[in-house]
Amino acid sequence: LIFGFIGARILYLVVHPEAYQNLVSLIAVWQGGIVSYGGFFGGALGAWLFARKRKIPFLRVGDVCLPGLVLAQVFGRIGCLLVGDDQGSPWDGPWAVIFPRHDCPGYPGYEYNGQWIDVAMCEAAVPRHPSQVYEAILAFVMLGGAIYLQAKWRNRLRPGAILFMLLAYYFTTRFFIEYAKEYQ
Repeated sequence: LIFGFIGARILYLVVHPEAYQNLVSLIAVWQGGIVSYGGFFGGALGAWLFARKRKIPFLRVGDVCLPGLVLAQVFGRIGCLLVGDDQGSPWDGPWAVIFPRHDCPGYPGYEYNGQWIDVAMCEAAVPRHPSQVYEAILAFVMLGGAIYLQAKWRNRLRPGAILFMLLAYYFTTRFFIEYAKEYQ
């Protein structure tokens, strides 16, 4: 968990170097954020160190940790929805979501440089597919698959098989959501 958080914060600072102001900004998640892939890689490093120290097969640790990782992905996608990250393609359907533009000088409903910012001030709040919700639902399905596979097949499969099956599912579904988001 600690390695995952550190990895997530480091990757955020790599992607957003302007967020680094001083030593306090290294841990100031309230002024910036975290990136889930950094958390995944940091957590994988922590799990590898844990497995190595305890002499447990790393892939078995991966199988056991997978449901927690998937649940974190569900919450991560909900977090993306709340901050307007990973927006879907324009769409005017019944469950379309309107996000403020990222080049807006602030967030709607907040004060920015002494001026109240409203959605109307940010030109073109466009209705979009809530791709974050789609990804959260698919990750929740993946969580059910992880629990089922752990309960019924854990002792019949090689270490890492559950991990690789579900990672393949996640990356495939994420690819198609991202592809549809860009090329609809």
